[in-house]
Amino acid sequence: MAEKKVIVPKEVLVLYADNIQITTKKFGVVLDVTQQIGPTNQHIVVSRLGLSKRHAKALCDQLLKLLQKGQVSPKKVVVN
Repeated sequence: MAEKKVIVPKEVLVLYADNIQITTKKFGVVLDVTQQIGPTNQHIVVSRLGLSKRHAKALCDQLLKLLQKGQVSPKKVVVN
């Protein structure tokens, strides 16, 4: 299979998370990525990501591999 070309427009920001809430459903999961609003106990959802259970497991597996390697230099991993 040919490598996928991913285009990231300059205006797409990197959003850092203070919290990720995970909701599981019969056929998949939803990740609500949140940031804290100032010095309050309130968080706002800045991104929502829905995945099939198979894709969520593949993401977890790849993330675990990268964290176990202690990867320091930037590396992109495609999770299908």
